[in-house]
Amino acid sequence: MKILILEIGRRENKKKYSGFSLLEIIVVISIISILGIIIGLSTNFINSSNENPSIEKKLILIQNEIDYLKKYSLAVKSPIKLILNNQNNIEIYNNKKSFQNCELTQNSGEVLIYPSGEVTKFNLSCNINNKLIEIKINSIGKIYFD
Repeated sequence: MKILILEIGRRENKKKYSGFSLLEIIVVISIISILGIIIGLSTNFINSSNENPSIEKKLILIQNEIDYLKKYSLAVKSPIKLILNNQNNIEIYNNKKSFQNCELTQNSGEVLIYPSGEVTKFNLSCNINNKLIEIKINSIGKIYFD
């Protein structure tokens, strides 16, 4: 016994196409984009609630700033002289988060960064989350502890 199945909208001479239509692809891409934006905003919102940086984050900020200043010194082809003033900010680069709540404990308040990448050795005393941390920077600009 044969059962006839009714196929609505299908012709015998119509070619069989496989794949997705342009409309389906646009809908899927827009849904993925909206989900990506929502996830990006939610993680940014979660991270912005933590105003106090951890010790590791502060060290990374300081290391990145020193690396940037070494590259800047190379770009301008002259040494950069950094002076920490009484507001605990670098005189040339005011309001940098990396050096906030930090003060020099050696070198009479000056640090030189040369175009060769060499840095005057210096020690920073930083108040991070109400803890006084002693940070040492060697002659190549890397952070270390004793």
